[in-house]
Amino acid sequence: MRPIARISLPSRFARLGAVLAALALCAACALAACGGSTPPAESQPEAPMPEDPEAEAPEQPEEPELAPHPFTAAQIQAASAPGRTYRFRVRQGADEIFIRMVFTATTETAATIETTVTDAQGQIIEQNTEESSWDELVAHASYPADITEISETTIEVEAGSFDVVLYTVTTEQEGKPVTARMYFAKDMPGAPVKREVTVEGEAVFDMELLEHVAGP
Repeated sequence: MRPIARISLPSRFARLGAVLAALALCAACALAACGGSTPPAESQPEAPMPEDPEAEAPEQPEEPELAPHPFTAAQIQAASAPGRTYRFRVRQGADEIFIRMVFTATTETAATIETTVTDAQGQIIEQNTEESSWDELVAHASYPADITEISETTIEVEAGSFDVVLYTVTTEQEGKPVTARMYFAKDMPGAPVKREVTVEGEAVFDMELLEHVAGP
């Protein structure tokens, strides 16, 4: 699971990124079995079988069914005028970084987002600008339906109190239960106001909205 703009976190957050990626993406796997056979005697070689032009191609694995997205592309676009700004605090254990994302330009099809990552002392770790389509921003909140529970609640974060739609995604990593919770404010289409990950009930990641500016 990524924030609304894709960023590369520092190396000390790499393990966490792997956990989030495992929760955000679901790969479908297909297993094929083949058995051995006794080769024909050399005195009775088998002629090669002609290809059947009407033979069906091997079935492709089905895409996993996804839970309903919290917002549509149109809703995110309407809420994201140039100048819209998010500021998040991200914690993993004793490590802490801050992420600032600014919508610098928008069109009917995409948004340009400037992302700045700083440490606790305000030193810039990374800064980049990327363009993402509205559909891509919607897809950032894609979770497999069979491991996702959707509910409603209220949450208090640094940026304020919000009525939210809560996505709880439960899976396993290396045999350990992993739970991710994403809190999407109903009246603020876009990135979640909070996301948290626990492994065996222990908090390993927390990303909380500190400030949101809607833009002009």
